Amino acid sequence: MRRRADPVSAPETIGELLLRLLLEGVAAPLSVSPHFWDSLLHVARGNAVLLRTAASLERLGIEGPPGFVASVAAERQRAQALVAAVQGVSRVCSEYRITHLFPKVFQHYPDMGRDADLLVLARPSELAPVLGALRAERRPGGFSDWVAATVRYVLPGCPGPLDVQYGTLGLVGEHAGYAAQLVANCVQKVIEDVTVVVPAVEDQLLLQGVQRIFGRLSLRLADITWAVDVLGRGRLDWDYVVRTAQRIGATHGLGCFLSYVERIHRRLFSGALVPNAVRHHLPLGGWGSIEFRDGRYRFPALRVNVRLSVGALEAKLARRDWAGAARLSLVPLIGVATTLGRLSHARAR
Repeated sequence: MRRRADPVSAPETIGELLLRLLLEGVAAPLSVSPHFWDSLLHVARGNAVLLRTAASLERLGIEGPPGFVASVAAERQRAQALVAAVQGVSRVCSEYRITHLFPKVFQHYPDMGRDADLLVLARPSELAPVLGALRAERRPGGFSDWVAATVRYVLPGCPGPLDVQYGTLGLVGEHAGYAAQLVANCVQKVIEDVTVVVPAVEDQLLLQGVQRIFGRLSLRLADITWAVDVLGRGRLDWDYVVRTAQRIGATHGLGCFLSYVERIHRRLFSGALVPNAVRHHLPLGGWGSIEFRDGRYRFPALRVNVRLSVGALEAKLARRDWAGAARLSLVPLIGVATTLGRLSHARAR
Protein backbone atom coordinates (compact mmCIF):
# COMPACT_ATOMS: atom_id res chain seq x y z
CA MET A 1 0.00 0.00 0.00
CA ARG A 2 1.31 3.44 -0.93
CA ARG A 3 1.55 5.98 1.83
CA ARG A 4 0.56 9.60 1.64
CA ALA A 5 3.08 12.30 2.37
CA ASP A 6 3.32 13.56 5.95
CA PRO A 7 3.64 17.19 7.05
CA VAL A 8 6.99 18.92 6.63
CA SER A 9 9.30 18.61 9.63
CA ALA A 10 12.60 19.88 8.22
CA PRO A 11 13.27 23.50 7.24
CA GLU A 12 14.75 22.61 3.85
CA THR A 13 14.16 24.41 0.62
CA ILE A 14 12.56 22.42 -2.16
CA GLY A 15 15.92 22.51 -3.93
CA GLU A 16 17.67 20.86 -0.99
CA LEU A 17 14.86 18.36 -0.59
CA LEU A 18 15.14 17.35 -4.25
CA LEU A 19 18.92 17.03 -4.09
CA ARG A 20 18.68 14.70 -1.09
CA LEU A 21 15.96 12.72 -2.78
CA LEU A 22 17.87 12.30 -6.04
CA LEU A 23 21.34 11.76 -4.58
CA GLU A 24 20.57 9.84 -1.40
CA GLY A 25 17.17 8.34 -2.19
CA VAL A 26 15.70 9.80 1.00
CA ALA A 27 13.42 12.73 1.67
CA ALA A 28 12.24 14.67 4.67
CA PRO A 29 8.56 14.23 5.44
CA LEU A 30 6.62 16.05 2.73
CA SER A 31 3.73 18.42 3.06
CA VAL A 32 0.24 17.33 2.01
CA SER A 33 -0.76 20.86 0.97
CA PRO A 34 -1.57 21.47 -2.72
CA HIS A 35 0.69 24.52 -2.66
CA PHE A 36 3.69 22.37 -1.72
CA TRP A 37 3.07 19.86 -4.50
CA ASP A 38 2.53 22.65 -7.04
CA SER A 39 5.88 24.14 -6.01
CA LEU A 40 7.59 20.75 -6.13
CA LEU A 41 6.22 20.15 -9.62
CA HIS A 42 7.27 23.60 -10.82
CA VAL A 43 10.82 23.29 -9.49
CA ALA A 44 11.37 19.70 -10.60
CA ARG A 45 10.09 20.35 -14.10
CA GLY A 46 12.02 23.63 -14.45
CA ASN A 47 15.25 21.90 -13.38
CA ALA A 48 14.89 18.85 -15.66
CA VAL A 49 14.50 16.34 -12.81
CA LEU A 50 10.75 15.67 -12.77
CA LEU A 51 10.79 12.07 -14.03
CA ARG A 52 13.63 11.05 -11.73
CA THR A 53 11.91 12.80 -8.84
CA ALA A 54 8.72 10.84 -9.50
CA ALA A 55 10.70 7.57 -9.73
CA SER A 56 12.47 8.31 -6.41
CA LEU A 57 9.19 9.08 -4.69
CA GLU A 58 7.69 5.88 -6.05
CA ARG A 59 10.60 3.83 -4.67
CA LEU A 60 9.89 5.37 -1.26
CA GLY A 61 6.22 4.52 -1.57
CA ILE A 62 5.16 8.18 -1.63
CA GLU A 63 2.23 9.03 -3.85
CA GLY A 64 1.58 12.59 -4.92
CA PRO A 65 -1.83 14.14 -5.50
CA PRO A 66 -3.68 13.47 -8.80
CA GLY A 67 -2.51 16.73 -10.39
CA PHE A 68 1.13 15.87 -9.75
CA VAL A 69 0.70 12.33 -11.07
CA ALA A 70 -1.02 13.63 -14.24
CA SER A 71 1.76 16.16 -14.85
CA VAL A 72 4.40 13.45 -14.50
CA ALA A 73 2.55 11.31 -17.04
CA ALA A 74 2.36 14.25 -19.47
CA GLU A 75 6.08 14.97 -19.03
CA ARG A 76 6.93 11.31 -19.63
CA GLN A 77 4.96 11.39 -22.88
CA ARG A 78 6.72 14.59 -23.98
CA ALA A 79 10.15 13.14 -23.15
CA GLN A 80 9.41 9.95 -25.07
CA ALA A 81 8.35 11.96 -28.12
CA LEU A 82 11.57 14.00 -27.96
CA VAL A 83 13.65 10.82 -27.61
CA ALA A 84 11.95 9.31 -30.66
CA ALA A 85 12.59 12.47 -32.68
CA VAL A 86 16.28 12.57 -31.71
CA GLN A 87 16.65 8.89 -32.56
CA GLY A 88 15.18 9.66 -35.98
CA VAL A 89 17.70 12.49 -36.49
CA SER A 90 20.55 10.17 -35.50
CA ARG A 91 19.39 7.48 -37.90
CA VAL A 92 19.11 9.86 -40.87
CA CYS A 93 22.50 11.47 -40.12
CA SER A 94 24.07 8.02 -40.12
CA GLU A 95 22.37 7.11 -43.39
CA TYR A 96 23.83 10.22 -45.04
CA ARG A 97 27.20 9.69 -43.34
CA ILE A 98 27.10 12.99 -41.48
CA THR A 99 29.51 13.06 -38.55
CA HIS A 100 27.38 14.11 -35.63
CA LEU A 101 26.96 14.06 -31.86
CA PHE A 102 24.30 15.02 -29.32
CA PRO A 103 26.24 17.06 -26.72
CA LYS A 104 23.61 17.32 -23.97
CA VAL A 105 20.35 15.69 -25.04
CA PHE A 106 20.65 12.45 -23.06
CA GLN A 107 22.77 13.63 -20.16
CA HIS A 108 19.84 13.55 -17.71
CA TYR A 109 17.81 10.74 -19.27
CA PRO A 110 15.00 9.81 -18.68
CA ASP A 111 14.49 13.54 -18.11
CA MET A 112 14.83 15.57 -21.27
CA GLY A 113 15.36 19.28 -21.85
CA ARG A 114 13.06 21.60 -23.75
CA ASP A 115 15.08 21.32 -26.97
CA ALA A 116 17.70 19.10 -28.60
CA ASP A 117 21.24 20.16 -29.55
CA LEU A 118 22.93 18.50 -32.52
CA LEU A 119 26.62 19.09 -33.27
CA VAL A 120 27.68 18.35 -36.84
CA LEU A 121 31.06 18.63 -38.55
CA ALA A 122 29.48 19.58 -41.86
CA ARG A 123 28.53 22.65 -43.82
CA PRO A 124 24.87 23.64 -44.12
CA SER A 125 24.84 22.53 -47.74
CA GLU A 126 26.05 19.06 -46.73
CA LEU A 127 23.36 18.77 -44.07
CA ALA A 128 20.58 19.94 -46.40
CA PRO A 129 19.63 16.40 -47.57
CA VAL A 130 19.30 15.29 -43.93
CA LEU A 131 17.06 18.23 -43.08
CA GLY A 132 15.00 17.55 -46.18
CA ALA A 133 14.54 13.90 -45.26
CA LEU A 134 13.47 14.97 -41.77
CA ARG A 135 11.10 17.62 -43.19
CA ALA A 136 12.76 20.15 -40.92
CA GLU A 137 11.65 23.77 -41.07
CA ARG A 138 14.11 26.52 -40.26
CA ARG A 139 13.16 29.14 -37.70
CA PRO A 140 14.61 32.66 -37.65
CA GLY A 141 17.37 33.16 -35.12
CA GLY A 142 18.89 36.14 -33.38
CA PHE A 143 22.29 37.79 -33.43
CA SER A 144 23.69 35.35 -30.86
CA ASP A 145 22.62 32.36 -32.98
CA TRP A 146 24.34 33.82 -36.03
CA VAL A 147 27.56 34.45 -34.11
CA ALA A 148 27.57 30.95 -32.61
CA ALA A 149 26.80 29.30 -36.00
CA THR A 150 23.65 27.74 -34.55
CA VAL A 151 20.45 27.26 -36.55
CA ARG A 152 17.09 26.29 -35.08
CA TYR A 153 14.74 23.87 -36.79
CA VAL A 154 11.38 22.33 -35.94
CA LEU A 155 10.55 18.73 -36.84
CA PRO A 156 7.14 17.12 -37.37
CA GLY A 157 6.00 15.42 -34.17
CA CYS A 158 8.91 16.73 -32.12
CA PRO A 159 7.83 18.62 -28.96
CA GLY A 160 10.91 20.84 -28.95
CA PRO A 161 13.19 22.58 -31.45
CA LEU A 162 16.36 21.07 -32.89
CA ASP A 163 19.34 23.42 -32.52
CA VAL A 164 22.06 22.51 -35.00
CA GLN A 165 25.58 23.66 -34.18
CA TYR A 166 27.76 23.74 -37.28
CA GLY A 167 31.18 22.83 -35.92
CA THR A 168 31.26 25.29 -33.03
CA LEU A 169 30.72 25.30 -29.27
CA GLY A 170 30.40 28.04 -26.68
CA LEU A 171 28.34 31.16 -26.15
CA VAL A 172 29.73 32.82 -29.29
CA GLY A 173 31.18 29.76 -31.01
CA GLU A 174 34.60 30.41 -29.50
CA HIS A 175 35.49 26.71 -29.17
CA ALA A 176 35.46 25.64 -32.82
CA GLY A 177 38.59 23.52 -32.43
CA TYR A 178 37.19 21.67 -29.44
CA ALA A 179 34.08 20.61 -31.39
CA ALA A 180 36.13 18.25 -33.56
CA GLN A 181 37.87 16.80 -30.50
CA LEU A 182 34.52 16.26 -28.80
CA VAL A 183 33.29 14.25 -31.77
CA ALA A 184 36.55 12.28 -32.03
CA ASN A 185 36.21 11.20 -28.37
CA CYS A 186 32.52 10.32 -28.62
CA VAL A 187 31.00 7.15 -27.22
CA GLN A 188 27.89 5.22 -28.13
CA LYS A 189 24.94 4.95 -25.78
CA VAL A 190 21.85 2.79 -26.08
CA ILE A 191 18.62 4.69 -25.41
CA GLU A 192 15.46 2.61 -25.62
CA ASP A 193 17.11 0.00 -27.86
CA VAL A 194 18.57 2.60 -30.23
CA THR A 195 22.27 3.54 -30.30
CA VAL A 196 23.09 7.25 -30.28
CA VAL A 197 26.37 9.18 -30.17
CA VAL A 198 27.17 11.23 -27.05
CA PRO A 199 30.30 12.80 -25.50
CA ALA A 200 32.65 10.89 -23.24
CA VAL A 201 32.09 11.62 -19.55
CA GLU A 202 35.24 13.79 -19.31
CA ASP A 203 34.01 15.92 -22.20
CA GLN A 204 30.57 16.13 -20.64
CA LEU A 205 32.20 17.62 -17.54
CA LEU A 206 34.14 20.10 -19.68
CA LEU A 207 30.91 21.10 -21.40
CA GLN A 208 29.49 22.08 -18.02
CA GLY A 209 32.23 24.68 -17.75
CA VAL A 210 31.81 25.76 -21.38
CA GLN A 211 28.02 25.97 -21.50
CA ARG A 212 26.41 25.91 -18.04
CA ILE A 213 27.87 29.05 -16.45
CA PHE A 214 28.99 31.50 -19.15
CA GLY A 215 26.03 33.66 -20.15
CA ARG A 216 23.75 32.09 -17.54
CA LEU A 217 22.05 33.27 -14.37
CA SER A 218 21.68 30.03 -12.43
CA LEU A 219 22.45 26.31 -12.16
CA ARG A 220 19.85 23.59 -12.67
CA LEU A 221 19.40 20.76 -10.20
CA ALA A 222 19.89 18.34 -13.10
CA ASP A 223 23.44 19.58 -13.71
CA ILE A 224 24.28 19.60 -10.01
CA THR A 225 23.08 16.04 -9.43
CA TRP A 226 24.88 14.83 -12.56
CA ALA A 227 28.15 16.42 -11.45
CA VAL A 228 27.95 15.13 -7.88
CA ASP A 229 27.29 11.62 -9.16
CA VAL A 230 30.16 11.71 -11.67
CA LEU A 231 32.66 13.32 -9.30
CA GLY A 232 31.71 10.91 -6.54
CA ARG A 233 32.65 7.90 -8.64
CA GLY A 234 36.28 9.09 -8.84
CA ARG A 235 36.97 7.53 -12.25
CA LEU A 236 37.59 10.64 -14.31
CA ASP A 237 40.73 11.18 -16.40
CA TRP A 238 41.58 14.45 -14.71
CA ASP A 239 44.78 14.89 -16.73
CA TYR A 240 42.69 15.03 -19.89
CA VAL A 241 40.12 17.33 -18.30
CA VAL A 242 42.69 19.84 -17.02
CA ARG A 243 44.85 19.79 -20.17
CA THR A 244 41.87 20.31 -22.43
CA ALA A 245 40.40 23.06 -20.26
CA GLN A 246 43.74 24.87 -20.35
CA ARG A 247 44.12 24.43 -24.10
CA ILE A 248 40.66 25.73 -25.02
CA GLY A 249 40.57 28.46 -22.37
CA ALA A 250 37.79 26.95 -20.24
CA THR A 251 39.55 26.70 -16.87
CA HIS A 252 37.57 29.62 -15.44
CA GLY A 253 34.21 28.22 -16.51
CA LEU A 254 35.07 24.74 -15.26
CA GLY A 255 36.51 26.07 -12.00
CA CYS A 256 33.41 28.17 -11.35
CA PHE A 257 31.07 25.26 -12.06
CA LEU A 258 33.00 22.83 -9.85
CA SER A 259 33.29 25.42 -7.09
CA TYR A 260 29.52 25.88 -6.91
CA VAL A 261 28.76 22.17 -7.11
CA GLU A 262 31.25 21.37 -4.36
CA ARG A 263 29.91 24.19 -2.19
CA ILE A 264 26.35 22.89 -2.47
CA HIS A 265 27.56 19.33 -1.80
CA ARG A 266 29.48 20.40 1.31
CA ARG A 267 26.44 22.25 2.60
CA LEU A 268 24.18 19.22 2.33
CA PHE A 269 26.44 16.18 2.64
CA SER A 270 29.94 17.44 3.62
CA GLY A 271 33.14 16.31 1.94
CA ALA A 272 35.18 17.54 -1.04
CA LEU A 273 34.51 16.44 -4.61
CA VAL A 274 37.52 17.81 -6.51
CA PRO A 275 40.75 15.82 -5.91
CA ASN A 276 43.56 17.69 -4.16
CA ALA A 277 45.91 17.06 -7.09
CA VAL A 278 43.53 18.96 -9.36
CA ARG A 279 42.59 21.89 -7.15
CA HIS A 280 45.64 24.06 -7.85
CA HIS A 281 45.05 23.81 -11.63
CA LEU A 282 41.60 25.42 -11.50
CA PRO A 283 40.34 28.77 -10.14
CA LEU A 284 37.92 27.44 -7.53
CA GLY A 285 37.74 30.51 -5.32
CA GLY A 286 36.30 34.00 -5.53
CA TRP A 287 33.07 33.28 -7.40
CA GLY A 288 30.68 34.57 -4.77
CA SER A 289 27.71 32.89 -3.16
CA ILE A 290 25.18 30.51 -4.65
CA GLU A 291 21.74 30.19 -3.08
CA PHE A 292 18.48 28.49 -3.95
CA ARG A 293 15.77 31.02 -4.71
CA ASP A 294 13.00 31.42 -7.26
CA GLY A 295 13.29 27.78 -8.27
CA ARG A 296 17.02 27.65 -9.13
CA TYR A 297 20.46 27.81 -7.54
CA ARG A 298 21.42 31.38 -8.41
CA PHE A 299 24.81 33.09 -8.36
CA PRO A 300 25.99 36.72 -8.86
CA ALA A 301 25.60 36.60 -12.62
CA LEU A 302 27.18 39.93 -13.54
CA ARG A 303 30.26 39.40 -11.41
CA VAL A 304 30.69 35.82 -12.61
CA ASN A 305 30.16 36.52 -16.31
CA VAL A 306 32.54 39.49 -16.35
CA ARG A 307 35.27 37.37 -14.77
CA LEU A 308 34.55 34.49 -17.16
CA SER A 309 34.68 36.80 -20.19
CA VAL A 310 37.99 38.33 -19.16
CA GLY A 311 39.52 34.98 -18.21
CA ALA A 312 38.45 33.31 -21.46
CA LEU A 313 39.70 36.22 -23.58
CA GLU A 314 43.07 36.26 -21.83
CA ALA A 315 43.42 32.50 -22.38
CA LYS A 316 42.61 32.82 -26.09
CA LEU A 317 45.09 35.66 -26.54
CA ALA A 318 47.82 33.81 -24.62
CA ARG A 319 47.45 30.86 -27.00
CA ARG A 320 47.15 33.12 -30.04
CA ASP A 321 43.71 31.84 -30.83
CA TRP A 322 42.80 35.02 -32.69
CA ALA A 323 39.54 33.65 -34.08
CA GLY A 324 38.32 32.63 -30.64
CA ALA A 325 39.39 35.96 -29.15
CA ALA A 326 37.56 37.85 -31.89
CA ARG A 327 34.37 35.95 -31.16
CA LEU A 328 34.68 36.60 -27.42
CA SER A 329 34.96 40.32 -28.13
CA LEU A 330 31.34 40.10 -29.33
CA VAL A 331 30.05 39.03 -25.91
CA PRO A 332 29.08 42.62 -24.89
CA LEU A 333 27.06 42.95 -28.11
CA ILE A 334 25.31 39.67 -27.29
CA GLY A 335 24.37 41.10 -23.91
CA VAL A 336 22.98 44.28 -25.47
CA ALA A 337 21.04 42.34 -28.10
CA THR A 338 19.60 39.99 -25.47
CA THR A 339 18.54 42.89 -23.25
CA LEU A 340 16.88 44.72 -26.13
CA GLY A 341 15.08 41.53 -27.14
CA ARG A 342 13.73 41.04 -23.64
CA LEU A 343 12.58 44.67 -23.44
CA SER A 344 10.85 44.35 -26.81
CA HIS A 345 9.13 41.16 -25.70
CA ALA A 346 8.02 42.78 -22.45
CA ARG A 347 6.56 45.76 -24.29
CA ALA A 348 4.75 43.49 -26.74
CA ARG A 349 3.19 41.63 -23.84
